[in-house]
Order: sequence, then structure tokens, then C-alpha cells
Amino acid sequence: MLFMKNPDKNNKSNKKIKFGVKLLHLVRNPFEMAVSNYHYHAQDPTPEPFVHTVNPCESLRQNNIGPANMNEVDLVQPKLAHPILPGMDPIMDFGAFGAITKDCQSLFRTRPGLEDASYYRHLRTLDPKEGLRLATADKFNHFALMASDLLVLEQVRKLVYERNVHRPAKHHEFALLTMSMEEWKESPERSMRRFLEFTFGKLMPDERKEYLARRYGKQYLAKTILSEHVTEGKVGDESDKEELMEYLRGNAVFGGPLTRMEGLVNEMLRWQEAGYGIEG
Repeated sequence: MLFMKNPDKNNKSNKKIKFGVKLLHLVRNPFEMAVSNYHYHAQDPTPEPFVHTVNPCESLRQNNIGPANMNEVDLVQPKLAHPILPGMDPIMDFGAFGAITKDCQSLFRTRPGLEDASYYRHLRTLDPKEGLRLATADKFNHFALMASDLLVLEQVRKLVYERNVHRPAKHHEFALLTMSMEEWKESPERSMRRFLEFTFGKLMPDERKEYLARRYGKQYLAKTILSEHVTEGKVGDESDKEELMEYLRGNAVFGGPLTRMEGLVNEMLRWQEAGYGIEG
């Protein structure tokens, strides 16, 4: 979520600010994300028609983005293949993407009775652990993009900061707030209050922020009851959620990349809480 800051030109204290950007970046624990994605698409009836026609093993190579129409994997892989933080290994190399596709192909339409079956029928028929691997392969570009976005945004923050140090007369403001989806689910009212404070600051009265935050908290509670997009607690996932997460952590194909993504997410959130990387 991107906000452009338009400084008050009549305020002399803002005369050095040429433009400003405020960016809210939502992230999620990748293991939570994987299990939620599996449960969501395996619902009966499914809320997503595409599961009846898609080949999950082709998803990584199907999505092209940007003006150059680059494949998502080709776009993010160079960033993920290099050391990202001191003491942390690269998230994954190109071979790891190939291993995910190969693992998917070992599951899709290879079992008796499923030779011509849809992706959705596989999700409903396979052992949950195998269904989880299939679903994670289908949406793995989302995981890779989340990690790549974290790295790119931190790079932008550093570049803006360094530019401001060397060219203080042409100050550029870049404010970045990274929040976890888990935080929004657990504390929707507090999260909305934090979001409003970040976005509007003194431009919105505290009373208004508190009112909107309370209203959002009530609306979110109602939505969790009515919306089919919120599966937690509805389709039996509470009983196997932890088991599936632990299985994925130990899986030879997904465990390493997702664990390193989890470390990156946690580190960025820790920096955010400490006040580092919020503004350049």
C-alpha cells in the first residue's frame, strides 16, 4: 500500500522536502501462509474456480510481470540467490525452484485413479501432507515475491538514506512500515490504530483514529465469521495446522527456502519494532 506525501509548501520547516513516500508492506509467516493456502483451496465447495483447470506444476513459469514481461522466477531469483543479511544464507538458488517443480510433478496425476484428475480433486484426495506440497508449489511465486519485496524495499530505504546524507539540500522522505498478517489477525484494532498513526500522523485527530480502529476491529470480527476467505477455525485446520507446519519445516524441498524466508521476515519485523528501517 503506497501513500504519497504532499508537504505543506506554506510551512517553511518543510522547504527541504521535495517529495515523500509512505509505504505499508504486509508480510506473513511463510509456513502459516502455506498451510492457510492449502486449507483455503481444499475447501468443499472450493471458493476458487481455477483449481479445476490449473496445472499446479506449471505455475512458477506461467506468470510474467513488468514492462519487460519477465517471468517472476527469473525476476526474483538473482535477488534470492545472494547472501541477504550478515550470518544468513541465500534464500534459494535457481536449482531450488527446479526441485519444487520436480516434486510437484511427482505428485500430480501420478497416483492410481488420479491420472486425469483436476488439481482440486488432488487436494481433496491426497494425504494432507502431499496436498500441502502440491498447493505450496502452485503458489510458490507468492512466497518468492514476498521475500524479494522485503529485500528490494530495504535496498530502497538504504539508497534514500545515503542520498539524503550526501545531498541534504535535496531531501527525500521514505517511510516504510512492515507489518505481519499474524499481527493484524491477533490484534486488528491495535493494528489499525498503528496503521492510521503511520499514515496520517497529526493530520488526523487521535479521537478519529481510535474510533476508526474500534470500528475496524468489530468489522474484522464479523468478517471472520462470514467470509469464506478466512478458513482458520472453520474447516478443521486447527487440528492439523501445527503438524503440517512442522512437516513442511522438515521437508527436503520446501523446508530450507521457507525457513530462510521466515528468518528474513522475522528479522525485518524485529528491525521495525526497534525503530530501524522505518524512515530514510
